[in-house]
Formats: sequence, structure tokens, C-alpha cells
Amino acid sequence: MEKKLPDLTKSHELILGLAKKIKLARQLGVLKCPQGESGCRECQPLEKVLRGEAKLVGEDRDQRRDLYIMPYFNNNEKESKIL
Repeated sequence: MEKKLPDLTKSHELILGLAKKIKLARQLGVLKCPQGESGCRECQPLEKVLRGEAKLVGEDRDQRRDLYIMPYFNNNEKESKIL
């Protein structure tokens, strides 16, 4: 089954516009999650790292990134678990 592709010019303009907004936000140091203050599931762990709620435990040399652990709270539990 064939699927019609979106208009190339409109898609290019849309992506370029978003990229320019991201570039400006990074230059100004004002990156805001589109989901608001609570953040989305992608932002929440990174926000915890920035707030110091995660512990740096090492480095993944293959992926060239830092590794953190953070407490995991289940609504039914009083204790935290380390993932």
C-alpha cells in the first residue's frame, strides 16, 4: 500500500523553524520542556541529575556518557530503590 509523503518544502520549513528555535534557546540558556514545569518522561530524569538527586557512578566509555543512579519511589512504598 502506497503512502503519500508530506510536502518536502513545508516539511523543510517546519524542521528548520524548530531547529532555529532550539538553537536560540540553547544560546540563551533557556530550554523549556513543551510539557511545562512537570516535564515529560524524557526530561524528568535529566532534571533530577541537574538538581543533584542522582549519584554519578561512572562512565560508559563506549557511548561516551556519564552513568548515574537515582532513587526510585513507588507510590506504595516508603523506601527508595536504586535502579
